[in-house]
Amino acid sequence: MKPMKTFKTLVVSTILLCISCSLGSKRVYYDEMSAPPKLYLDGTVLTVQTKNSKKHSSLVIYEVTEEVLFEEHIVHLKAKQGVHKEIKEAFTIDLTEHHIEDFSGWNFNWIDPDGKTTRLTVEK
Repeated sequence: MKPMKTFKTLVVSTILLCISCSLGSKRVYYDEMSAPPKLYLDGTVLTVQTKNSKKHSSLVIYEVTEEVLFEEHIVHLKAKQGVHKEIKEAFTIDLTEHHIEDFSGWNFNWIDPDGKTTRLTVEK
């Protein structure tokens, strides 16, 4: 291989590596999912069904986490998406660690990376 061709190959490979690393993991906006998330509550077990990004087909949602605001009776949900992750559309969150037995009267919100809040409803 010629030295100049080797150099070009190295530069292109480095650029591709940098691009793929920047896509590695990012938070999920509510509006970028191909369908709104669905919530199912069975006692203190919350199941969140999600659909992957309609903007970034190579990214899959691989984690959904909760933040419980006790005084406000609100549960905030956030998600991460990335490449080379296992495809998963249902996430189970056990809320027993928060020592709340009844979630009636509680609100569930999706929190975007920019802080925008979207109210979610629990399916019956």
